[in-house]
Amino acid sequence: MRNEEWKLVFAARSQTYLKNKPGMDGWPGAYADTIVPKALYNLRYDPGESRDLQDRFPEVVQTLEAIAAQYRTALGDDIQKVQGTEVRPAALVKKQ
Repeated sequence: MRNEEWKLVFAARSQTYLKNKPGMDGWPGAYADTIVPKALYNLRYDPGESRDLQDRFPEVVQTLEAIAAQYRTALGDDIQKVQGTEVRPAALVKKQ
């Protein structure tokens, strides 16, 4: 979730190359599963996302979580199994 210079990363399961050797000759290396922890970054001062600031700026975390909750309600969230209130079927263009 991004807002101005802030980025809130929600905890999630992901895949990474960091735990395995890279691939060769254009072929990717093996992935490793990892858990990405919840974190808050200020992208203006830390574009590499290396310093988690959620303990120093809890009000920013609270604001971004509230915004994300609004989007989650409207659009849904497969991970948290939330059905969106503003979701519609995809449009279908008929061939003429």
